[in-house]
Amino acid sequence: MAGEGWLVFMAAVSGCWIHHTLGISCPIGRFGDTCSYSCHCTPTCNQTTGVCSGACDPGWFGGNGQTCQKGNVAFNKTATSSITNYAKDSWTADKVVDGNRDQYVSGNSCFHSTFNQRAMWTVDLGQQYRIHDVRIYNRVGHIERIRTAVLSLSNSSSPTPGVNCYTFPSDTAKTNNSVYDVPCGGTGRYFTITHSTVLNLCEVEIYACSSGSYGQSCSNSCTDRKCAGDSPCDHVRGTCVSGCEPGWMGEDCREACSSGSYGQSCSNSCTDRKCAGDSPCDHVRGTCVSGCEPGWMGEDCREACTNGSYGQNCSHSCIDRKCAGDSPCDHIRGTCVSGCKPGSMDEDCREACDINHYGANCDKTCASRHCVGNSSCSATGNCDRGCDTGWAQADCTEDARCVQPAGYNANQLAVAVVLVFVAGDVVGAIVSAVIWRRRNRCLHKTSESRPTTVSLVPTEPPQASDDVGPETRPYDSLNAVSYDAKMKGEPYCTVKSGQTNAKTDATVLTSCDVSDSIAAGTYETLDNTSRGTDGEYSEIGKVK
Repeated sequence: MAGEGWLVFMAAVSGCWIHHTLGISCPIGRFGDTCSYSCHCTPTCNQTTGVCSGACDPGWFGGNGQTCQKGNVAFNKTATSSITNYAKDSWTADKVVDGNRDQYVSGNSCFHSTFNQRAMWTVDLGQQYRIHDVRIYNRVGHIERIRTAVLSLSNSSSPTPGVNCYTFPSDTAKTNNSVYDVPCGGTGRYFTITHSTVLNLCEVEIYACSSGSYGQSCSNSCTDRKCAGDSPCDHVRGTCVSGCEPGWMGEDCREACSSGSYGQSCSNSCTDRKCAGDSPCDHVRGTCVSGCEPGWMGEDCREACTNGSYGQNCSHSCIDRKCAGDSPCDHIRGTCVSGCKPGSMDEDCREACDINHYGANCDKTCASRHCVGNSSCSATGNCDRGCDTGWAQADCTEDARCVQPAGYNANQLAVAVVLVFVAGDVVGAIVSAVIWRRRNRCLHKTSESRPTTVSLVPTEPPQASDDVGPETRPYDSLNAVSYDAKMKGEPYCTVKSGQTNAKTDATVLTSCDVSDSIAAGTYETLDNTSRGTDGEYSEIGKVK
């Protein structure tokens, strides 16, 4: 069926192309640039212009140089009356639409109602028509029978009149032929004339323009109008009854939208579109020829993405993102405001990490881990077999030696470090003060005489005792022995060890080198401790 429809469409298009290109005429009885208008005259009208060279067909008007596009839609239609006829059965309601315009009631061509009763006459047009105007042939010489008459249209067959379209004034003037042309702008199927006392109608012609035409004689074409939908233009002025097609404006819809606007009633602005790049703005649809910016859709790119979509051509789905936690999904970028889940990256977290990276936003490298053996690198980077010695965390990137002790926070550790440094400074100050005090005391104990060389053979092994005599003062716990050369007032000297006494196993002091450069009262450089003349000891190698 679809194929058949396509063939029909192509045949129609081809027919129009052949008609315009090759100059082939429309079929007999049709005219116009699309052959969509009907001829209503004999012989047939011009197949291009629709002009008739002869008279119009019965019920149609405007022949002999015109187009016969104005028709009497009441001709030979069904007419009725709610009241009885006056005097003769031949003065029935159907006489008013039989095409006989004779206005003498004696010729039995008119409708005549009874006197002094509300009279009503109705004709069924068979379908709805937009009425152009109405011509009434009244009985000659009886103007009172048409004054105050009311014309109405309805789409219901109910005897109740519909919407009034015209009312004859009470002072309606006489005409020479008792024919009255009146307007009746409206649409309906049932046309009714009512009068308070009596009706005496000989013929009623209800005119409608052929589809696509307008004007006094319906001789103008609506084809150059851009009326909305299938609605024809106004049958009198040619205005579009239902408004204009998109892109057109004006009463007759023949003017394109002004620059910078487009669409229905030219109400859309070209600057409101979200076109990708520069795009012309046609006055009908405002189409973005280069497509839409991310987050927008539609022919003119004015509609935001919907139904959980975003991005270029609204082709991305919000549920495909890998956002950390809950995140709104803006229709343009779909940004994850709380960042990405491990293993994903980019603004909308839709791109997976490569094989060398892992973690949120792929900011960690697989090579920086300290895994046991050859471990795979997943989105979280966890080591399959645990960590090398000294490393912690699931991805083995934390130095265990630097791990903060349990139960302590960073502030506590900082305070502890500061206290340690303060305590160290205090202890150092105390030790420095003691050393300085002892050094000053030693420097005040000097001797004026120089030591002499002596030879001393101890008779007893050295003893670690403070009870040594004034004459001889050996030192305790020394690898070499020193003593006072001349007791008081003499400097100390370094005693060199010599031979061992075979009888006593005591070390014989063979010499004592006294250096002139040694200040009086100084201590010798010893392997252990030495003691001064005052009985106090000092540290090895330091001056007291």
